[in-house]
Amino acid sequence: MGARRRPSAAAWLQGDKEIRPVSQKKTVFLTLFFSLYLREFYDKFEKSDRTFLLRRAEIPLLQKTANTASAALAINSEEAIMSSQQAEKIEWLVPAHLPGADILIAKNDLTAWHNFHETYGFCACGSASADILYRRKKHTLQDGTTFLLEPGESHRNIVVPRPQSFKVVFIAPSQFDAAGREHGLSATPHFRSGFVDDPNFLEATYRLCASVEDRETILEQQSRLAVCLRVALRYVEQSLPKAADGGHDAIKRVKAYLLERFDESVTLDELSVLSRLSPFHLVRSFARHVGAPPHAYQIRVRIERARTLLRNGTAPAEAAHLLGFGDQSHFTRHFRRIMHVTPAQYARAVR
Repeated sequence: MGARRRPSAAAWLQGDKEIRPVSQKKTVFLTLFFSLYLREFYDKFEKSDRTFLLRRAEIPLLQKTANTASAALAINSEEAIMSSQQAEKIEWLVPAHLPGADILIAKNDLTAWHNFHETYGFCACGSASADILYRRKKHTLQDGTTFLLEPGESHRNIVVPRPQSFKVVFIAPSQFDAAGREHGLSATPHFRSGFVDDPNFLEATYRLCASVEDRETILEQQSRLAVCLRVALRYVEQSLPKAADGGHDAIKRVKAYLLERFDESVTLDELSVLSRLSPFHLVRSFARHVGAPPHAYQIRVRIERARTLLRNGTAPAEAAHLLGFGDQSHFTRHFRRIMHVTPAQYARAVR
């Protein structure tokens, strides 16, 4: 028989079956080679499979450990938060620029207060639940209640079932009497009821306290006190006469004064003398004509001046000093509240 020819490349591609048969030696060699290869592959697979099974067995243990650690962390975090939330705080503030006024701030307080009062007081209760004996009757304080006190009276907490948070403004009798006379009262102010549910009163008291806590301008502290006294006088026995609105000329003089002295510490008494209006009447009339009380107007003027300074490359710290702010943090807080960005962010936006 003639020798078989080697298949061409075309025959390989076309699946030509006439391929030289493999010799027996090569068959044995290939069989041995593939056997060893498969054995090595199986060993590796079996090893990896055992490792996989081992790791699977470890997963529940690892999960249990992780869950235990997470639970412990959560408990510690919750305890820290609860401890922070339940931390009692009682603080007195004596404003240097509000003569005759003291402020008491209490947070998470469980004190069974029993006090005799020699001043007027407005106790704004953010959260409260105490049973109080006042004017020979039992009353229950609730969230949002404002408790009114006056000289010669006392009150006692009978039960305090949960922590309370409140802010109290104490006013000297002479100062409250003077405020009443300026509003047209002829008799010593006497509250009709010791408890009122008035969100405006609560807000006025909290804003006054915040202005003192944050060391805002003298004008703002005095203006907020005037608002607070005005609201309190609504609840005295003798109703307040309707106040006449302040004239445009008086308001224009005050605006011009604040524009000229935007970087200075201005008092409400200065503006009262300038406008020939009482401090209470001035704050009310100015807000009606301008849309904001005097202190807020002065802050707005400062912020407008700040924008010019920042656009011209003045550093925020220097701008705060030039504008009359107590420090840079005060400047940043007011700027961000009005402009919704910090002074530095505003300066970087200048193109």
